[in-house]
Amino acid sequence: MSTQRSPNVSTDICLLLEGTWPYVRGGVSSWINQMILGMPEVTFSVLFIGGSRDAYPTRQYEIPDNVKHIEEIYLEDTWALNNDLPLHIKEPKNAEALEVFFINSYTHLTHQVMSWLNKCWMSWFRAKYPAT
Repeated sequence: MSTQRSPNVSTDICLLLEGTWPYVRGGVSSWINQMILGMPEVTFSVLFIGGSRDAYPTRQYEIPDNVKHIEEIYLEDTWALNNDLPLHIKEPKNAEALEVFFINSYTHLTHQVMSWLNKCWMSWFRAKYPAT
């Protein structure tokens, strides 16, 4: 379901959105939608972070042409990477093992977010300061 329009294109603004646009109507999502539609001359790149893919089955907003890239990260997918953990780590009584599990999951998620932000920064920098 991840729509990735031109992931290497330079955009003016990168939005990091947690559990909102384009999957949830109202509140912050309405504000984001109005901002994007109200500035058609400005290009956007979006990183959507959600808990579970099942919680966001369909987009509630049409993606405007000035949104050049959308990437989606789901926390549950990060946790699923550790499905092959040994049983002693899955035991709720093993607090130390659970701590390691969550630190590893958080580290993986942080890496994904930072990688995306780096792509946004580098595409902007290359557009602003082209090699001569």
